[in-house]
Amino acid sequence: MTPYDAPVAHPARKRPRRGLLILIVGVALVLLGAAAVVFVLLDRDSDHPDEWDSRVADLIPIVEKERGLEFEHPVHVDFRSEKDFRKDMTADEGDLTQEDKDELDQTSGLLRALGLLKSDVDLFKEMNALTGDGTLGFYSFEDKRIRVRGDKMTPAVTKTLVHELTHALQDQHFDLGKKFDELDEDKEGTAAAVYRGLVEGDASRIESAYVASLPAKEQESLQKSQETDQGEMLKKLDKIPQILVVLMSTPYALGQPLVTLAAAEEGNKSVDKMFGDPPSTEEHLLDPWTWVNDQEPAIKVDEPKVPTGEKEFDSGEFGALFLYLVLAEHLPLTDALEAADGWGGDHYVAFEKDDKTCITSDFIGDSDKDTAEIDSALTSWSKALPDGAAQVTRNGKTVRLESCDSGDDSRLGSDSSQEALQLVTVRSSLGAQLLQSGAPAAMAQCYSAALATEYSVEQLTDPEFGVGDPEVMGRIQELATTCQ
Repeated sequence: MTPYDAPVAHPARKRPRRGLLILIVGVALVLLGAAAVVFVLLDRDSDHPDEWDSRVADLIPIVEKERGLEFEHPVHVDFRSEKDFRKDMTADEGDLTQEDKDELDQTSGLLRALGLLKSDVDLFKEMNALTGDGTLGFYSFEDKRIRVRGDKMTPAVTKTLVHELTHALQDQHFDLGKKFDELDEDKEGTAAAVYRGLVEGDASRIESAYVASLPAKEQESLQKSQETDQGEMLKKLDKIPQILVVLMSTPYALGQPLVTLAAAEEGNKSVDKMFGDPPSTEEHLLDPWTWVNDQEPAIKVDEPKVPTGEKEFDSGEFGALFLYLVLAEHLPLTDALEAADGWGGDHYVAFEKDDKTCITSDFIGDSDKDTAEIDSALTSWSKALPDGAAQVTRNGKTVRLESCDSGDDSRLGSDSSQEALQLVTVRSSLGAQLLQSGAPAAMAQCYSAALATEYSVEQLTDPEFGVGDPEVMGRIQELATTCQ
């Protein structure tokens, strides 16, 4: 898992309504907010050092050159012991407010209602483990500091520092904290989730450029170091529900292809423009071509009404990406992706009914055909569940999904969220690589989608796939010809 860069959440900040992806990631910020007492600097006007820490000084010109921006001033870089760093990233359950606990319970209930989480999962414990064990470093836009796990400048730590220094550079030019505050006020859409993808994708792009610039021997050393670090990290994360790891990984995995595609036009200048006018819906993460080609906003869908007497606690955009992950648990991945690709807009409402967490969401496709595909996919998904576990109905131009937390594991699916994320990551990355290699945009989009539909993630990520196999190479050429 890519180290999770988690900005410290201010404990007193009011929680806005948000899309489902932000709701889940927001749980991590709840934990960090409860742990924020370890940081005495939560002031955005905090001071900064006169010069860079000598251990990172050589990285500054590299980051500035690759990103095309200059630092306005140095920032603090704190090399924390393993014990102190983990304390920074986790919370004590006793520090949680009742509001925190309610949000954790509601989030768990929503994930169970959608067949994504087992009934016996302690969300606080699992998210604490994820933020505590799945991170090498992070930059906080609250106190303008970078914190790093350990004090050794290993290749993996150096690479992580390039990523975090890019965040500091972004913040100085685009004021990340202010932008996140603005997006938090959006009570309906998923703009905050997509903005996090932009922030992480840009930093990952610069990180990748740094790695590519290293001599071959240093790249080999970095690869070995990463394999060791990732092996240890995966052991710690192995018991954490896959869906939680995936949702926390999404901004990194899908943000980089989005930024890379945008940068293919005018480089850093195009990315700067994105920070000024960022993508607005998860659809742009699921399929970055929707941003590159037309930048169409989501279709407005009215909020479903809560049954009389029930207590609403959240509403907003369900999102194309979250729809895909839900469908992927009970449908073939390509079928789930085809339905999600046709997403045009939606609106969900979450509420408490007879002490159960429930959700109602109305979806509409980009076209009548797309709406019919969403209807068909959700219906097939619901039929894979126990009778009556979820209801899917067609209401004129929209498709309605209704589901409540049953408190058991009967609606769990194939636990394929990791593979589902890999599929869309490979599709987007292939498109970005084709565009960078000089392929016309239309051909790059068509060909990458065709390959992702035709072959598995394992095949597409195998450098030896198709080598010496005339049938496979012939089919690949056929797909390429079709897309020309």
